[in-house]
Amino acid sequence: MDRIKIFAVITLYIVLLIVGFEYFIPTELVTHVEYEFFTLFFFCVLSYIPLLWINVSVYRPSSLVIWILYIIVVIPSIIIPYLSVDYDTTGFYIYSIFILLSFFILTSFQNMKYFDISYIRISNKVFYFLFFSFYLYYIINVIKTFGFNLQLVSLREVYDLRAAYKEQLADSEVSSTSIRWLLFIMNPFLIIQGFLYKKKFWMLILGFIGELLIYSISGLKSSLFIGFVLLVLLYLIRYLVKDLSNLPMIIIKSVVALLVFVFVIDFFFFRNSILYENIASSLILRRNFIVPGHLSGHYYAFFDVHPKNYMSNNTLFGILVNYQSPYNGASPPEIIGTYAFGNHVPHANANFLADGFAQYGYVGMLIASAILGLSLHFYDSMTRNINKYVALIMLVPFAFTFSNSAIFTVLLGHGFGFCLLIIYIYVCNEKHYPKNSI
Repeated sequence: MDRIKIFAVITLYIVLLIVGFEYFIPTELVTHVEYEFFTLFFFCVLSYIPLLWINVSVYRPSSLVIWILYIIVVIPSIIIPYLSVDYDTTGFYIYSIFILLSFFILTSFQNMKYFDISYIRISNKVFYFLFFSFYLYYIINVIKTFGFNLQLVSLREVYDLRAAYKEQLADSEVSSTSIRWLLFIMNPFLIIQGFLYKKKFWMLILGFIGELLIYSISGLKSSLFIGFVLLVLLYLIRYLVKDLSNLPMIIIKSVVALLVFVFVIDFFFFRNSILYENIASSLILRRNFIVPGHLSGHYYAFFDVHPKNYMSNNTLFGILVNYQSPYNGASPPEIIGTYAFGNHVPHANANFLADGFAQYGYVGMLIASAILGLSLHFYDSMTRNINKYVALIMLVPFAFTFSNSAIFTVLLGHGFGFCLLIIYIYVCNEKHYPKNSI
């Protein structure tokens, strides 16, 4: 029964996705190509296939990532390329099949037994000493480089601020990794702890100050909103959601409700606006649902007929091809930025599957899925003994980064690997210490 209900809501989501693309997203923002109804219907049918095997009733923290990727990556990457990229339809059929195979590999880890991980008991004081040692190290490095600034810059000025941040970053010894690890891991952890435990409310305040500091320095809009998003989710999940096994339906219904709300706003208020025509659809639907699928199609169309990149621009794995790049060291986002949009600005970041294809073709997609599935299984295995809200909400920032970043970019640059380390130390804390440990 749960699977049937999810099937019905997914159908509504697919209809909204297609209608929204056709009627609310102009060609100037995302190209529209001619299509045949029955071919489009076949791609829609393909997007349902994961519902045959995906787990809909057993909850694990990684369920959040799995379902968000299904909605934001898998379905758009199957349907939207056919609607927006002028390329061979047969090629898109093959690409869609490998998207499904890759997603099957990713989701299959949820059916595995938890890893038996050994832990070393540490006291609560030792844990927080280690945590704040990391935290202070990154905060001090950031402040030394960019200064201490808590100015709430307007959204109109944010791009100027971001440009200045990139210039400073290029001339400094600090990498963007420090900023992103604070943004996605350490400040969110403080916010979660401060919300869940009254005696640690000061951590919540510190976490928000940390996010504001990052926004004031870098202009990253995610740092302005992420703290509030986490608080809303914590409140909803803790007080309104009694059973986390209902998480898939909650996620899908929330997305459908959001899209309906966006379309209503645009239809009644921005349909004929000269400056802000369909602005809500552009900000929500286009950026978060259409663009991941559109870019995925461009990645496939380009690298299907051009040489693969073979990680040649990667510091670690480029050695496998002696750093010999067919694109003069350019990364896939830069390559596709030039190919699809005529510029070298590396904003054409696609999801982990599209990047996997750009690097090693179909095999790269399967490998990227296996790496992500293994990483999430480690996370599930470690967090099964800790507060379920901590385990779930810590994954929220990463659930979306996998939809617009390469697998190793998220693991290393965005810090999911570092998040695994923080969680491991957190589990070693005697308050969460599992019975099967040493």
